[in-house]
Amino acid sequence: PWLVRNRARLGSARAREIANLGVGALLHDVGMLMLDPAVMERWASSADESDPAFRAHTQVGFDLVKDELEPTAAGIILNHHQRFDGSGFPSMPCFGSEPRPLSGERIHAFARIVGLVDAFDRLRFGVNDRLLSDGEPTPTVRVLGALQREPWRTRFDPIVLLGLMSVV
Repeated sequence: PWLVRNRARLGSARAREIANLGVGALLHDVGMLMLDPAVMERWASSADESDPAFRAHTQVGFDLVKDELEPTAAGIILNHHQRFDGSGFPSMPCFGSEPRPLSGERIHAFARIVGLVDAFDRLRFGVNDRLLSDGEPTPTVRVLGALQREPWRTRFDPIVLLGLMSVV
């Protein structure tokens, strides 16, 4: 029901279709493949999301696939770092004001889902598929606990976070 409500412009049968969620999830970081290796190394060592060169991966990936994928799948690639509280990226054009990140329900439901799962994966396994410094993944229960506290809690749609808690 949440998905149908969040895709209200579609009929309920079409709103339940999630193939493009899967495609976008699989390709969400495709833009990382196009980044300079030095940027990738910086990201792997620091996980600093404020690095403009790292932030470019969302637009680079979107530009790479926008004419090849359905808009909902391509939108995941562009917007999977948008945050529910408005602290994400990239900045988007806004009518009557300066570009700014999307927030709340202005972020497509699929991008909200993939953004949370991406953060869960990063907290569990480290950056760039490298295990964390002690050589082991962070226990799932510890990651789920962290996602329920600041600074993570307000970054994600609370209903999507509850959904992750229920399936993990």
